[in-house]
Amino acid sequence: MFDHFYEVNSGSTLFNDYFKWLTDYEKMRNGVVTFKKKYGIAGDTFMIDEGKLWVDVSLNRQFSDQFGKVECQGHSPFKKTSSIGKAFTKANIKKASKPFVPFYFKNPVGRSQTRLFDQDGKLYVQYSTEYEVEDTPKGFIPIKASEFYKVMEQEE
Repeated sequence: MFDHFYEVNSGSTLFNDYFKWLTDYEKMRNGVVTFKKKYGIAGDTFMIDEGKLWVDVSLNRQFSDQFGKVECQGHSPFKKTSSIGKAFTKANIKKASKPFVPFYFKNPVGRSQTRLFDQDGKLYVQYSTEYEVEDTPKGFIPIKASEFYKVMEQEE
């Protein structure tokens, strides 16, 4: 694997997309918390997938007839045709998706791993790939691994 470390500045679309995602994520989370409270849905964990709200089944047995058959780690989605499913669709709460770092590179092929976080208004990326990166996207400033890990340690 080839490891690449970057500080990403405001000249990059990733920078803008990341901070928009943070805003959208908070809006989504607050919307779901409000929705769950309104309808008496228990639990702190949730997921939105394909426009459906997934919640912990064990904490919400009163809705068992409204859950879909799929279960993942104790969570199931409300059927879109159920009363809760219809109300969730009407609430128009959209899933906030974190930017996918490989798509910001020219030829994102093969396996890769990423770390993406911000600190003090700066955005940092670790991009590990099977292949050497052909070009550095606009706004991506290469930094040393030691510099990246130092920032990470300060974050913790």
